[in-house]
This record gives sequence, C-alpha cells and structure tokens, in this order.
Amino acid sequence: MISFAINILSNQDEPTKNTITNFWTNLKNRYSTHSYYKNVSEILDRGKIVALSQSQQMILVFEDEDAFELVLQKNIKQKALEILNNDTFAITDYIAFLKQDWQALETFYNKNHPHPNQESIAKFTATCNFDLDLYQIKATQPTKPAIIQLAYDFFGKDIVEIIN
Repeated sequence: MISFAINILSNQDEPTKNTITNFWTNLKNRYSTHSYYKNVSEILDRGKIVALSQSQQMILVFEDEDAFELVLQKNIKQKALEILNNDTFAITDYIAFLKQDWQALETFYNKNHPHPNQESIAKFTATCNFDLDLYQIKATQPTKPAIIQLAYDFFGKDIVEIIN
C-alpha cells in the first residue's frame, strides 16, 4: 500500500489532477438526481484528491473514517471508478488514506524525495502507526438502517448510542 502510494507520488500528472480536482468540486451536485451514483458521489465528495500518477492512479484523503471505510468497499470502489471514468478520465485505480496517515506519508515522501529506496520504505512501514487492516479492500458490509445512519450524520457517532 505504501509502495503503491509512493509510486503514484513519484510519477505525478499534475495537469490532469487539476482537471479532475475541478470536476471533483461539482461531483455531489452532478449526481444528486442519479439514483445509482448519488450515494457514492456523496462519499467521494467527503474526500480530496491529493495525487494522480501518469498511469492514472489516484490518492484520495479522507478526514472522516466512515467515508474512508466506505470508499474501500469493492462495490463502492467500482461505482467510484465508473463515476470518474464517465467524464473522459481514465482512472485505473485509487488508494485512500485517512488524513493523519496521509500527512505522515507525505512528510516521509518529502524527506526522501525524489527516490525513496526500498529500505527506507520498509523502515517507514514498520514504524508508522497505520492500522493496516483498515486499509484492506473489503467486501460490501451490511449497511446500517437508514435511521441510524441519519442519526450518525446529524448528531455524530460520538453522541448517538444504539441500544439493542
């Protein structure tokens, strides 16, 4: 995962990234009436594109752990790539990071730029505090009932308590 991200950072396509970033700002509105893509566009809207490689692989960053976990689910990832590729882009893949993990990786990359070696990458991977299980692509998880998700969205996960 870290090597994949470093490869993206080492081979950036800044002009195309800027074009996609402009598209990204209208993503939520563009798909607001499209039932198949609406939820995925709302999830993507909660993230930010930080890098795009020349081979059209993207790094997304999320502050919200819920959105981050959703964007790693296989069905969401498939729809996200469909959305991004509907508008003349040819995004082949993406990787997502939580903001604090991205900041650590970005700092590491900037210190070791332009060519981080495998030894420094392995050392960073061993010493970083990333929850690597969190970054695995997941099969679709059963969704929370709509009323619970609405309560989370409105009040926040720290306030809502589910009592069985």
